[in-house]
Amino acid sequence: MSEIEFRIAEILGRSAIENDMEVPKDVQQLAQATRYLATQLRIICKIEIGDEKMADVILKQAIDILK
Repeated sequence: MSEIEFRIAEILGRSAIENDMEVPKDVQQLAQATRYLATQLRIICKIEIGDEKMADVILKQAIDILK
């Protein structure tokens, strides 16, 4: 999970630097919501289908979309 959080922070930080600004509050909220959804996905995959690795694959694809 920390790798995913790092990548999201990197993407948001790069966007802020490129636009010469701080990360807007709505973008920060989006990042928090993304982290929450990632955590919930991991829990569901682990409990319901017993496959936490499947969650990692899905989350890595989500990171690629954010790029």
